[in-house]
Amino acid sequence: MSEPTKGRIVHFVGHGADPVHCAAMVVRVWGTGPDACVNLCVFRDGTNDRNIVMPPGHENDMVFWATSVVRSDEDQAKPYSWHFANECKSGV
Repeated sequence: MSEPTKGRIVHFVGHGADPVHCAAMVVRVWGTGPDACVNLCVFRDGTNDRNIVMPPGHENDMVFWATSVVRSDEDQAKPYSWHFANECKSGV
């Protein structure tokens, strides 16, 4: 299995009742191996991703930092997690 590396595009699973999978770029890797914890620069799809819970004052930010994010398989879709984009089985 692949390991996360700086600059790699992955999917970030947001918070909320209906978790959204957003494109994100790895900006820091903490640890080694495929399950390493990462910091991400997450890209929201404008108003389409409004159901991602954002910190107060940042509700309208289209790009945000997600820190210390743990890996989760796409089929588990745990909130505040990441997975490799090539692991998606659906169009998310």
